[in-house]
Amino acid sequence: MAFAVVDSLLAAPVAFEAGFTVRPPQGWQRDASRTGSALLKAKQPVASFFADSVGQGGMHTALIPLPGALTWTEQVAAYEAAHPELDDEQVRRAEFLKDGQPVLQHLIQQPDTVSFSLLMPLRADTALQTVYLLPTSEYTAITARSIESSIGSISIHVQSK
Repeated sequence: MAFAVVDSLLAAPVAFEAGFTVRPPQGWQRDASRTGSALLKAKQPVASFFADSVGQGGMHTALIPLPGALTWTEQVAAYEAAHPELDDEQVRRAEFLKDGQPVLQHLIQQPDTVSFSLLMPLRADTALQTVYLLPTSEYTAITARSIESSIGSISIHVQSK
């Protein structure tokens, strides 16, 4: 799947030592005070957090440990089994390839919030999780294009073996 990257909708690239780069939506600022917290109900420590311009939503990245001896399909099944909240009719699930890498996406639209959660292999035993969460009232066409552009900007620099 190809995501149209509109440069004018994105901030500068942010590279992480873990082996990935991402461009948050324009105006979303990195907020180190929220890194490592239980923010957004993350089950893993948050590697980075970017708050949107009005502070109502944001994006976080986290490194998710996975059983390294399994195939990606088996790892996805184990991940979803550990997250029963994803087995809900409000969750739209998709699997696709981005730059040759498998991606698992969950889109959750609730009355008050919209959430995009992406999981992609980073290494044999680790996945990168990127979550975009914002109030439904802020989910406009331009915000959707900004998030799509940000997703399209994600680049993995290590080989998942």
